[in-house]
Amino acid sequence: MTLKLHRLAPIAAASLAALLALTACQGSAAPSPSPSATSSSASPAPDASKPTPASSNGPARNIPVPELPEAATKETKEGLRAFADYWLSLMNYGFITGDYGPVNKLTSSACGTCANVQKGVSEAYKAGGWFVGGELAIKSYSDSFRADVNDTYGPLMRISQNSRAKYDKTGKLLEKHAADAGEKNVYVLYSRFQNGAWRVADFGLPGGS
Repeated sequence: MTLKLHRLAPIAAASLAALLALTACQGSAAPSPSPSATSSSASPAPDASKPTPASSNGPARNIPVPELPEAATKETKEGLRAFADYWLSLMNYGFITGDYGPVNKLTSSACGTCANVQKGVSEAYKAGGWFVGGELAIKSYSDSFRADVNDTYGPLMRISQNSRAKYDKTGKLLEKHAADAGEKNVYVLYSRFQNGAWRVADFGLPGGS
């Protein structure tokens, strides 16, 4: 799946082509006990509550919500940098689980980029499908930490993305995309510190089209 890219003007809605996911791998199955093994030495049943990353065999299960680091609670240059990493981790979490509640609590409803990403992903999960790979990470980051007249900061960043795949409810591979090193575009994360916490006002390509 590839979502649309649009340039955004400062504090305006946008659509950013980004598929978000946690890196996934499939663990090996537990070995079966030998015929001579007694019940006391048999392999234990798999823990159904254990976090299981997505793979070609099925969607992710029991993935914990990323925790807010203490550094990301500060209205400082370092705090905004830590928050940027945290916000992307929540977008990744939403992509791999279909649950965007945590990231939406920290994001303005005017973020068109976010709405665009969530719409496509939610439709896939509602149809019984899932995604593997596609995790986004900040490759480079630049910020003067000077707010504008609206008390909004706009750190610039290059974002890399892991290879990704989309599966339907039967496990059929629908799409596969190579990794993106993040060399082509620079993105801006418009952010404000309100009521003791960072919030995202918008996210996308800087400048108007």
